[in-house]
Amino acid sequence: MKGISFNLWLASHASQFNLHEKHQPGDKYNPSVFDDREGYDEALKDLQEQYEEKLKEQPAQ
Repeated sequence: MKGISFNLWLASHASQFNLHEKHQPGDKYNPSVFDDREGYDEALKDLQEQYEEKLKEQPAQ
């Protein structure tokens, strides 16, 4: 996922790409607000950290 190249970052749920921070009701159409590589990378980093914490919590087999 880190190597994915994209123009606009969208997801199935608005909260996954901070829609409500990037676009407010009444804002003019502006697709460039979704050109957010930094936000994408930060979201992936957070998810990776959560995943690694879950792994640490599991008992060794």
